[in-house]
Amino acid sequence: MGRLCFIVANTGMGKSYSMRNLLPEKCIIINTDKKELPWRQYGKQWNKELKNYLETSDIEDIRAIIKYGAENDKKSIVIDTWNMNVNDLVFSEEFRKRGTDYMTKWGEMAASQYQLFNYIRDNTPDDMYVYLMAHPEETLNEDTGLIEMRIAVHGGMLRKVRPESKSTIVLYADVQKKAEGVQYKFRTQTTGRDTCKTPVGMFEDSLVDNDLLEVDATIRDYYGLNSIKDGKARTKNAGS
Repeated sequence: MGRLCFIVANTGMGKSYSMRNLLPEKCIIINTDKKELPWRQYGKQWNKELKNYLETSDIEDIRAIIKYGAENDKKSIVIDTWNMNVNDLVFSEEFRKRGTDYMTKWGEMAASQYQLFNYIRDNTPDDMYVYLMAHPEETLNEDTGLIEMRIAVHGGMLRKVRPESKSTIVLYADVQKKAEGVQYKFRTQTTGRDTCKTPVGMFEDSLVDNDLLEVDATIRDYYGLNSIKDGKARTKNAGS
């Protein structure tokens, strides 16, 4: 049973740059945003020829890549961003054509995403982690009357599913302005008005560096799995 983790942040808060230290031989990046990654000469280590990088937002392609990773001893897969594979579908010309099957399309879209979450859980090895980068949205809590943050979704069916419910690890980006400059972090604990969460005792601090390799190592240690870190010096506190 593989594990699903969410990284939630608005654009420019360090989601993509957090991937900079991942190991190309052990990981796969699925770039659904189809934009350049924010570090120098990333294409030398991440490309189609090495079979560790693909630009696609097609749900069937994504499932196929996850299957390939599971069968070829890849330890981490990052989908950057999960929202884009939904956006590209619901804003496509074919999807937007209204007709008698319009509501059916929305139902099929929601089902495809729900099935993706279940596919990751049921068809990947115990030591594989799939990180879904996601954008947040504000929503009104009708019980408290307060504005809260959650993962942005399209359509009422996905809103009822709440993607966060499919994972025990939901990190939120946090940007801190200090005398020495801006620092980009991941927050591990909820503010009480968002869906950030991690298992008790997994992270010692409420804020950690936005380094996905380090985050991955901490998660693996918590569950008693081998780390995939290579021990090289790391670059920290940078955003995208």
